[in-house]
Amino acid sequence: MKSIRINNYLIDSEYIACELGAKLLTQAGYPITTESYIRRFCGQTKAHIFSSIEKDCGIDYRPHMAAIDKKALQRDAFRENLKVIDGIYGVLDQITLPMAIASGSDYDRLEYTLQLTKLYERFQGKIYSSSLVAHGKPHPDIFLYAATQLCTSPEDCLVIEDSVNGVLAGKAAGMTVFGFTGGNHIADKKSHRNELIDLGADLVFDDMKQLIGLIHEFSPSP
Repeated sequence: MKSIRINNYLIDSEYIACELGAKLLTQAGYPITTESYIRRFCGQTKAHIFSSIEKDCGIDYRPHMAAIDKKALQRDAFRENLKVIDGIYGVLDQITLPMAIASGSDYDRLEYTLQLTKLYERFQGKIYSSSLVAHGKPHPDIFLYAATQLCTSPEDCLVIEDSVNGVLAGKAAGMTVFGFTGGNHIADKKSHRNELIDLGADLVFDDMKQLIGLIHEFSPSP
């Protein structure tokens, strides 16, 4: 492999974001638990989330949510609770392949959380939001876009993903996919591991310190 697309194993942000999303939707009249929100919407764009909810109950919650300053609430939550995945700084120091972030999150959130965790400088110029492409995950668009920006063929790319939609998108892009189950938002790690494998993940791991060894195992010998 010649390049790596990473995001969801850098910072443990998904539980915080999903918890807030579930709270705001419940207050708006669409009751949903954090766990259910994670299962249904983790890794998806806002447009896809609202479209799914409208199909489910016939109500468009976008006008209501637009009146809420979710960005400010989310930033407050991140500032108080956001942490990086254990071991990530050391892992990034050892990776010599070109890296990029290709995420379903909007760019403002990406920039804020990466700056908050002092990771932004490592990826500046190679941070791609799904707002740049026509379709979010589980479509492969954002991964293919990132590969183009890195001047790398999809088959030479490694995707590291913790979500169902992310794994589906990575495989649809024709890339090697490592599933990661070390995030706090994954309650039943065994079940999630099995699901990611069933969806085509080439392997699944839960300890970031394993990543360098796994990359070497999957890299062809010179």
